[in-house]
Amino acid sequence: MPMSEKISEDKLYSLQEVAKHLRVSERSVFRYIHSGKLRATKIGYWRISAKDLRAFLLGSANVLQHIGKQFPAPKAVSKKRLEKSKNK
Repeated sequence: MPMSEKISEDKLYSLQEVAKHLRVSERSVFRYIHSGKLRATKIGYWRISAKDLRAFLLGSANVLQHIGKQFPAPKAVSKKRLEKSKNK
């Protein structure tokens, strides 16, 4: 999944797809899930929704403006987080 590809709202990503997108190991994604940092559902295999992937990225970013432009979040979340980052 190219970094420039926009994340579809209703798409479910596999553990492997998320790992490739984040450029981390599958084990790291698995640890994010089990630590509660990344929400996922086990439907045979682990599946991560686009909404949960976006929330994970926004929650772990230190430069929220860049992430917000690449992966636009729902307006209520995005504005609140962007305001916090501007005030710092």
